[in-house]
Formats: sequence, C-alpha cells, structure tokens
Amino acid sequence: MLWKPENARERIVVSLDEVESLPRLVGVTNALRRVGVGSVKVRWSTLLRFKDELKKKHNVLDNFRVFGDFKFNETPNSMLLDLQEAMSLVNLQWVTCHGTASWKMLHALRDFVAEHQATGLTAVGVTVTTDTGEAECVQRWGNSVRHEVGRRAYTLHHHAKANAFVCAGTAEEINILRTMSPYAFLFCPGIRLVGRKLANDDQERVVSPEEGIANGADMLIVGRPVVLDNDPAAVVLAIAERIAAVTPVA
Repeated sequence: MLWKPENARERIVVSLDEVESLPRLVGVTNALRRVGVGSVKVRWSTLLRFKDELKKKHNVLDNFRVFGDFKFNETPNSMLLDLQEAMSLVNLQWVTCHGTASWKMLHALRDFVAEHQATGLTAVGVTVTTDTGEAECVQRWGNSVRHEVGRRAYTLHHHAKANAFVCAGTAEEINILRTMSPYAFLFCPGIRLVGRKLANDDQERVVSPEEGIANGADMLIVGRPVVLDNDPAAVVLAIAERIAAVTPVA
C-alpha cells in the first residue's frame, strides 16, 4: 500500500545528492530526525559513496523512507540486480523508472514491485526531467513539455502500473497527470525558496513550496536549499510552515 503523509513535515523529501562526506550526512540526517522529516532521496552515487556505512546493521539512514532516484532505463536483468542491491542497503519505499525505458524493463519492474508489495515498494514514473525547458523538448522530441509528459506518463501507467510520478510543480503538468489518473501520487522536485539563489542552478521548471502544494503536489523534493545550508533543520521547518499555510494537514 502506498504510504501517504499525515502532516506538513511528512510532505518533504530531502535529497541527499549533494552530501559528500559521512560527517555531513550524519549532521543532515540528525537534523531531519529532530524536526520529524522521515523521507530522503538518494541516487546510485549516494549509495556507492556511503556503501560501507549502509552495510552496517544500524546505519545513518535507519528508519528513513528512502526514495531511490535511479531513473531505471536499462535491460530488465540489470535493473533487477541493481534494485535488489539497493533494497539490501536501505529501506527503499519508492523507486523511479524513466518513461523512455523498454516495455520489457517496465514489465519486469511492475512484477518485482507486485512481489514486494508487503514492503510498501512503489514504482514512480519519471516523464520529462525538470532541467528540460520547452525549447529543448520541442527540438529533441518534436513535442511540447505538456504533450511529452502526458505521453510518457501513459506509457508508465500502462506498462509499469505506475500511479506515482515525478513532475514539475506547475499547475499545467500536475493537471495533465491528474486528468490521466485522478488518484496519482505526485512528487515535485525543482523546489526553490523565494529570495534565495543557488549557485550553478541547473533546473528549468521550478516552483516555490507554496506553488507546488497549491497546484496539487503530494510531496516536495528539496535538496540543495536544505543540505547546503548551515542550518538544515531551520530550512525544513520554514518549508513546512509554508506548506501548512497553503493546505493545513490535520
């Protein structure tokens, strides 16, 4: 069964992609525990960087729900090996697959998730990553972002049985996915705090926390604004306050 957040803090997933040392990872995760944020995002490089720590019986990611942002788009056997290894290291709650993956791989992921239903593992579809702007989308695929998001989401829903997706937090993209699947569970990255600039920001389709939630996002994925700050807990609390102000959760 798909886990769902019960309060504003639980609607935040903190990306650990930019955390480069174990002491910093310990500091960030301790801060998240203190303020009641229990979901983190990792990619393969994160697992590899901290693999020795994660192999321990009690490790720094214990009790966190882990969003595995692997964007699987490979052969079925390779995907399954990687997925099994990830599950041996962390409490993998969500795993991403790309809308351009082969049908065989999407079917293999669908079957794997069904077999591990008791763990709460959920396939999350990735359509068009948020670093892609409208002009690039048209030039590369001959479609608007809107059209490409809808097309890939249909493929993921049909072949991987995905009913959770990563999308930009814009009203347009969220409405596309809600039209296709009214009960879709939506994760929105590219969250930026008003008045705070990020160096080397590589995202194109970004929104503020308030915009993402007001537009219909279920959870927000926030990375650099939190983990690069000297006080991660304070940033998370500020984001949670903005979420609660838009749509208070009992």
